[in-house]
Amino acid sequence: MLLESFDLEFKERSVERAYEEFRFWGILICIVLTLFWTIKKTDKLGRIALKVMGTIGITVLIFFFMAMSVLSDMCDWSHREVLFTNKTNKKIKIIKREYGCGAVDSEQPIVKDFEVKEVGKFFITSREINIEEIVQNEWVKNE
Repeated sequence: MLLESFDLEFKERSVERAYEEFRFWGILICIVLTLFWTIKKTDKLGRIALKVMGTIGITVLIFFFMAMSVLSDMCDWSHREVLFTNKTNKKIKIIKREYGCGAVDSEQPIVKDFEVKEVGKFFITSREINIEEIVQNEWVKNE
């Protein structure tokens, strides 16, 4: 959600997968670890059981929602080919990208041209462009 508000995407799918896996398991582990700090020696057995069952219930619920978010994120843009590179800034490129859903999609991918800028080591921003309207002397065509 933070990435979307800044219009950022992960540069590499492997980094995105590592982030999603860390988020997925990290939140579940944090919830379970909080159980260790909420149970006190002075708690009665019924109170301990309630805390344990409540934590397990919340963990299962969050696991379900996180699994659904992973499964709903199967469609994505991928880079097909780099068409042009900016002469003054090599981190800005015009890339032909395709949007598809992999094995769950029987349609042809949507193919569009984007100006893509690298933002740091792990992120990019992109905006759709009309390749006919670019200023040719600002770009080097990739062969």
